[in-house]
Amino acid sequence: MNFTALTYRDIVSAAERIQAHIVRTPLLTSDFLNDLFGCQIYFKYEGAQKTGSFKLRGALNALLRLQENNALPPYIVTVSSGNHAQATAYAGKLLGVKVKIFFPPNPNAKKLQGAKSWGAETFVAGSRQEAEQLVAEEAAGGAFFLPPFDHDDIICGQGTSCLEALTDLGEVKAIFATCGGGGWLSGTYLAAQGLCPTAAVIGCEPLNGNDAAQSYRTGAVIGLQKAPDTVADGARTLKVAERTFQYLQKLTDFIEIPEAEILQYQRLAQEHLTVIVEPTSAVAFAGLTRYLKQTPPQAQEKFLVLLSGSNV
Repeated sequence: MNFTALTYRDIVSAAERIQAHIVRTPLLTSDFLNDLFGCQIYFKYEGAQKTGSFKLRGALNALLRLQENNALPPYIVTVSSGNHAQATAYAGKLLGVKVKIFFPPNPNAKKLQGAKSWGAETFVAGSRQEAEQLVAEEAAGGAFFLPPFDHDDIICGQGTSCLEALTDLGEVKAIFATCGGGGWLSGTYLAAQGLCPTAAVIGCEPLNGNDAAQSYRTGAVIGLQKAPDTVADGARTLKVAERTFQYLQKLTDFIEIPEAEILQYQRLAQEHLTVIVEPTSAVAFAGLTRYLKQTPPQAQEKFLVLLSGSNV
């Protein structure tokens, strides 16, 4: 299967397209954490974004690109565990497009309510597979499907988070981001290629839902049979896309995080950064700490952790 080869310039174009509609999210740091781990750690905090996560960047880029081409659809459907749902609902309301969202079972209540508050019609399915099937049926009936990650404009919009961070920070030793479907990590890789090509880009994933890590190590996309049992609800996807896998294969490594560590580093981040951090964000922070145990840092070295959101 052949896909367009995206580049750093595509991330820059996305940033220019969405900048008037998003928050330029802050970089956070903590003297306590820097002393604890012996290096300079910077956290790109997407919890400060409108809708509370990085997902708005991708949804807005995709819809604004359609609007530029006079192809904005009247009706959008998607499947999401929550953050993409809120992002799509917000972007749809901003641009006057009807949105219907299919959630897998047991959705994050805040994310479900957020999607409703921005005017989306919502439906909670009996399984992830059922949610995806219902979306496919809606799309076959004429609705426009806006996927959470399997779309070039989604990837480029999501990559603007890392673009902003590296523009502010300059060179870093390594970059850590959580992997769900791989869109954010793909965009992160592309942004790093343009601004800091020497940086290691490392995917982080719950051990209980390690389909991307398995795929990375075997060289082929491997999917899960059912939604994984992990507190990191943003990483409960069944498999990455072939589109995103072409970039994930180029990453430096994948690190898998047990559930207890996800909760441990969620608490640590919230205590010392004094912000709300969702468990999916904490996966990336935990990944950094595992990396540092294997690769002891120098005190002046800088590391970037992308925190996906604040929707707890």
